[in-house]
Amino acid sequence: MVRDTRGHSPARVMTVRERSFEEILERVCSPEFDVSVPAEEIAAFYSGRNSTNRHIATRVGYTIDRTPGGHWLIDQDMESRFSPDEIDHIWAQASRRFARTVRGKVVVIVRYADADRAFLRHELPELLANPAILEINGLAREQLVSVANGGADIEKAYELLWKQRAQLTDKFNPLAKDPKGRS
Repeated sequence: MVRDTRGHSPARVMTVRERSFEEILERVCSPEFDVSVPAEEIAAFYSGRNSTNRHIATRVGYTIDRTPGGHWLIDQDMESRFSPDEIDHIWAQASRRFARTVRGKVVVIVRYADADRAFLRHELPELLANPAILEINGLAREQLVSVANGGADIEKAYELLWKQRAQLTDKFNPLAKDPKGRS
């Protein structure tokens, strides 16, 4: 076997610390990156780093971090090597792919979703464009597409999902309150 000057074989597997931002992003964008949800599961999305949203989402559905691709990303130890913006960019690309591949019913826990975060910028538009999705939070995908004017006004679809979310969110977190006073 041919060895390089450091004594490693050419087919050596990279360690986590050796993967660059570009290499991780390339893998996330590759067709082999697996963010599939088992057929018997409901896909669940949550907004932001809010631990309450994540906790509720994992109780009602199958989140991206439970997929093979999500596990792989978590194992990359990105927090110690990349900026928050770089990490957000990688997860946004993975989330877009997740939204493109899910099927059937979808649950979104989007309490306090910021307009500049992944849910409103990437995930919701992809969910609305995905014809394999039947419903989101119990609402027909077609109804949400219509409310969002075919995707031109994502905020309107988000507001409808916000109103619908109470049935799910309050079931698992009855003490949660909206800081903006919405009910």
